[in-house]
Amino acid sequence: MMEESGGSHSEVTPKTEQLSANLPLHRSEGKVDNSEPDLLDVEDSVSDHLGTVSVAVSERAECPVKNSDLRSTVSSGDCPCITPEPTEDEAMLKSFVKAVHEKYNDDTTPVADVIGSYVLVPKSGPVKLTASGNIVLPKQVSMSGCEISVAGDPTLIQKMCQKVKELDLMENNITDWAEVFAILECIPHLTFLNLTKNLIKSELPDLTGRFIPKLTHLVLNNTLIQWDVLLKLLEIFPSLEELHLSLNGFESVDIPSVLKRVPQVAPPPSPASQPPTPMSPSTTLTSSVSACTSYPSLRKLFFIGNRITSWREINKLGLFFPNLVFLLISETDIKTIDDHEILADCFPCLQTLGLNRTLLASWEEIELLRLLPSLTDIRLNGIPFLEEFSEVFRRQHTIALLPNITNLNGSRIGESEREDAERAYIRLYLDKEGKSQRYHELVQQHGKVDPLAKVILKPQLFVMLKIRVEDVNQELLKMEDLNVDVTQTVRDLKKILSNIAGRPPTKFQLYYLDKQVNMGADKLRFMDRKIFSYNMTDGDEIIVAFND
Repeated sequence: MMEESGGSHSEVTPKTEQLSANLPLHRSEGKVDNSEPDLLDVEDSVSDHLGTVSVAVSERAECPVKNSDLRSTVSSGDCPCITPEPTEDEAMLKSFVKAVHEKYNDDTTPVADVIGSYVLVPKSGPVKLTASGNIVLPKQVSMSGCEISVAGDPTLIQKMCQKVKELDLMENNITDWAEVFAILECIPHLTFLNLTKNLIKSELPDLTGRFIPKLTHLVLNNTLIQWDVLLKLLEIFPSLEELHLSLNGFESVDIPSVLKRVPQVAPPPSPASQPPTPMSPSTTLTSSVSACTSYPSLRKLFFIGNRITSWREINKLGLFFPNLVFLLISETDIKTIDDHEILADCFPCLQTLGLNRTLLASWEEIELLRLLPSLTDIRLNGIPFLEEFSEVFRRQHTIALLPNITNLNGSRIGESEREDAERAYIRLYLDKEGKSQRYHELVQQHGKVDPLAKVILKPQLFVMLKIRVEDVNQELLKMEDLNVDVTQTVRDLKKILSNIAGRPPTKFQLYYLDKQVNMGADKLRFMDRKIFSYNMTDGDEIIVAFND
């Protein structure tokens, strides 16, 4: 699942292989809506699963059906039962059942798509049928962009989805949570659900007695979900490990101080059972914060592109999800890390943190991240103040400030790279007043280091050469100094020297004499070779030798 597991794929029959190859299961991984984060710069985080279609091959039981009875079907091999005609409003809505039929069956027979209707599945078409005439979907199913509005007949959903574990409903027209639960409760083995870009604005249905213990991954990007709705959903998803809440316009994290802690057991607690004991935050937290409850099962949270501006709101996420090991908060307008005194208490387990394209304003803010006790992987791309420095400097400086990280911007930090970065940090502050605490820590570790010699790394674009013109007997005819552009080719140089030699380029050859090595003159044979490739320096000679 996601980047930690490659996922299993159902086998594809030859007739459905081409169809299945074009059915990707949309998932966010450091990126929002499958476009880059981070994810897991992701940043960030993050795996690609391909949905495939696998169905059993068999003939549907024979049953007489008239043309006018196309909304009838054989759900168990019996004769079709006639269902009532849909209302005008129902007829305008496409059901999950109808969408599956349209996507996985190329037969043009019209099929009703309303709640309570049955679907006639013809024997022909790329989708194979069970002996009873039912579609059986594979473990991973993508129904992205299929204009689904309602669930459809629950009996058919249950039969089609008996093997489904991962379902992608991204970018459909679902607006009612009742329809979502109508689908969920028909898929007993579901572990992954993607509802990205479905603007579900309705109130939640009555959740009394509802409990979906197997769902571990939930994607709610760009759904504009509200916190009160989210908190109620978390109560019935006790095993949730990964949650995507990107692009929902959150300006704050509204976690109430009084809310029962979500149980981690699979079955719902009985009325007679004792309520679970809430997790106790650190005594360093304020009384108002310590009153918050927690949701300990969640390990990964994607929170990219929201409108959070204060780190205090991020700390609330840590309190509510105390066992987070992975957090992406890229593309938010956070400038400072407030309340850093409780940072370790809020995120005791956090290993990966994505801060790409945030507004962190100084190196002091970056250094505060070392207070996260378990942090090993940090993403800091696209931060404006860091972009003012060279790539080498900002990488070295970040490594020196954060001694516990082992990965920076997706790249592993080796032992030699860390030592070089820490020594460079010491040299940077050798001659400065008011040395930082980190400087003294590194001096204790490495001792005082000698400053590096100043080296001009800017490439030399021109070199002053002596041009020596000789006759056929190697007698000197003329000697001149010429400032030569080393980015030009030997051919270009011959054209320039033809004016000095007084002959066209075809009437002479060029030789290069390195005055420092003095191993004799080398003929410049390759006309398209750049001058700088010869590593010429000031004072070297170019000999112009006539052909005859």
